[in-house]
Amino acid sequence: MRAETIQKVARECGFELAGVAPAHLPADFERYHDWVNQGLAGEMRYLTDRRADVRRNVRNLLPNARSVICVGKLYNTPDPPIEEGHARISRYARGQDYHVVMRAALEKMAARLSLSTETAARFGGGLLIASGLYQLTPLKNMCLAKCRSPIGFILTAWREGRFGALHMGVVHGATCLGCCWMLMAILFPLGLMNAAVMALVMLIVFAEKTLVWERVAVWGTAAVLMLYGAAVVAAPPLLPTYRMAASGMKMEMPAMEKSMPGMPGNR
Repeated sequence: MRAETIQKVARECGFELAGVAPAHLPADFERYHDWVNQGLAGEMRYLTDRRADVRRNVRNLLPNARSVICVGKLYNTPDPPIEEGHARISRYARGQDYHVVMRAALEKMAARLSLSTETAARFGGGLLIASGLYQLTPLKNMCLAKCRSPIGFILTAWREGRFGALHMGVVHGATCLGCCWMLMAILFPLGLMNAAVMALVMLIVFAEKTLVWERVAVWGTAAVLMLYGAAVVAAPPLLPTYRMAASGMKMEMPAMEKSMPGMPGNR
C-alpha cells in the first residue's frame, strides 16, 4: 500500500497529519531522553519507567514490523468567552477526552486500511484446509515418493558434468519443494515465529519421509489440517495468531492528574 493512500485515508478519518516511517529506533531519540532528563515528563510515569523502554522501538512490541503509520490531530476546541474573575481551563480539558477521540479515529482508519481480525483468521483457516487437501493430491504423492528415496533419484536421474549436477540439484530441489511447500505455508496463519509449530512441521516432514507407514502420516496430517481449518473458519479465535492480532498494541495510559509543562496542549 502506497504512503499516499494511507495519508488520504487518514485525512478522511479526521487526522490532519499522517506519514509512514521505518520501524526502527529514530536517529534523534536522544532528544527525547534530554526532554525526560529535564523533568518535563512531570508525573507521566509511563514515559519514564519500564514502559518507556518498550516504546523506544516499535519492534519491542511487534518484532516483524517494517513500517509505522504516524498520525496527528489538531485538538483546538473553541475558546469560550472569558469573563472577569473566571479561571481559564486548559484547551484539551474543555472538549471530549482526546484518548477517546484518537482511539475512535484510529479504529476507523484501521478498518479502512486492513481486513478485520476475524476475516484474516478465516483466510488462515482456508489456507489450513487447502494445505490438508494438497496432502491428498497426486503431485504430493509423486514428490514424496522421490524425496523418500534420494538414492533412487541419483540412480535414475544421474547426469555428468557441472551442468548435469546443476540440473539434478534443481530437479531434486523442486521435488522437495513440491512435497513440503504447503506444510511450510501453514506457518503464516499459525505464526512464523511459533517454535512449537515449526517443531510440529519438522516432525510431520520427518514422519512422511522416513517412517514405513508414511501414508498414515500424510492422510492423518491432511485430516487434522482440514478439521482444524474448518474449526477456525467457524470460530476464528481458535487460531493462535488471532489473539495477538486482536489485542494489538493495547497499553493502558494512566490518568494525568496535573498539567505537564512543556507538553503540547497545555496552553
